[in-house]
Amino acid sequence: MISKSNILIACGGTGGHLFPGIAVAQEITKQGGKAILLISEKAIDKTASDDYPELTFVPLPAIAMPRVLSLKFPMFLWRFFRSLSECRSILRRYDITSVIGMGGFTSLPPVIAGHRAKLPTFVHDSNAFPGKANRLAARFCDEVFIGMEATAKYFTAYKTSLVGTPVREAILSRRDASAEDKSAARESLGLDGERMTVVVTGGSQGARAVNSAMVAALEKLPADALQVFWITGPNEYQRVNEEVAKLKQTVKVVDFCSRMEDALIAADIAVARAGASTLTEFSAVGLPAILIPYPFAADDHQTHNAKNYADRGAALLFHENELGEGVLADTLSALAEDRERLQEMSSAMAVMFQDSPAETIANRVLQVEK
Repeated sequence: MISKSNILIACGGTGGHLFPGIAVAQEITKQGGKAILLISEKAIDKTASDDYPELTFVPLPAIAMPRVLSLKFPMFLWRFFRSLSECRSILRRYDITSVIGMGGFTSLPPVIAGHRAKLPTFVHDSNAFPGKANRLAARFCDEVFIGMEATAKYFTAYKTSLVGTPVREAILSRRDASAEDKSAARESLGLDGERMTVVVTGGSQGARAVNSAMVAALEKLPADALQVFWITGPNEYQRVNEEVAKLKQTVKVVDFCSRMEDALIAADIAVARAGASTLTEFSAVGLPAILIPYPFAADDHQTHNAKNYADRGAALLFHENELGEGVLADTLSALAEDRERLQEMSSAMAVMFQDSPAETIANRVLQVEK
């Protein structure tokens, strides 16, 4: 057991960074260390972190890097150096012994601060194509953890370990859910325990295009074709709720889901963006998916992620501009009638999961400190 390890985990900005960071923090705590999580000042980070009162969260003023010629660039620089200064104070205040960056704009300042303080530093990248922040942060790290094998070629100059993407304990605990568990999860979400169920999610902040495509699909499907648990994101909740009122299917709409383990177990298939953390959660429970990558994601990394899963038969990949003429409705209808194919996709999705990623990362970081 490690009693003097205080690990700083930078994981704010999106659920794709935050939730893997929480998973690592839970494992570090289980092994006797202490985790301090750096998050962004976004409301979504505050909402999600409120569900984990046992963990310590500290907001950081870092923001995403805009184009160099953008009018927002001076603000980015000001916040970056302010964050760097605050990170130095945080290292001293919490007697930090190691730093882990989980990717995104909150990772770079603490990783640089940790490197300058001569602490062990690490970065984790979930995506098939790594983000700019991580490619830069890797220069200051002792080791780079990657979520997908395809990512290794972008970090050949650094020590790299394939570990997978960490998943929260609540989801891991449902990996071997039975048919009875699935039925109970549906009922707990206000759905029929026995009906074909689709979960719709655009990530922690929602996705207008995914929501619109799903509305259009349901307008074409029979009333008894399926039921939907729909996570709209905060900005889309009112609009989707109004659209759902006109539909004939059973649909449960929420703006944010703090019980993702129930949503994943309840579903037979997901309609979703292709963030790496979301895909890892799907693979943890073997949930097949129809993936609609966000076309403006940095370096188009969501398309790289989606292709990695689609090529292995775990998911179907559609670009936003391919969803016209009832494509999504036809695809959902075909899958609802082909349970054998759904099972094959589920098995392929489950194979994609890398065992014990949070434990692997925690073990490695704590081991360095011995």
